[in-house]
Amino acid sequence: MTDPLTEDELFAKVAAKVAEQKNIEVTEIALDSKFEDLGVDSLDAMEILFELEEDLDLDIPDTAARSMRTVHDVVDGLGKLSRNEPIELPEDPPSAAAEG
Repeated sequence: MTDPLTEDELFAKVAAKVAEQKNIEVTEIALDSKFEDLGVDSLDAMEILFELEEDLDLDIPDTAARSMRTVHDVVDGLGKLSRNEPIELPEDPPSAAAEG
């Protein structure tokens, strides 16, 4: 097994995927960029995450993928997965599905 990628290497991969998906310059993307500010909707995000999973041979749990809202969330999650660490999810607000 190869060594886990550094945060800088993961950021470069994530930024490249976002830039390609949204046809923007990589320089427009920062670690703290929110997907919505970059024009990334939920479908775009899922496509980006799927490609990253394929490229890095990782499996992002669906619940974690749905909670990723920033470039940093993705970089952090991929880093943890590559080190075989769990991704800690923020607590979700109660939903109608949970009530019924």
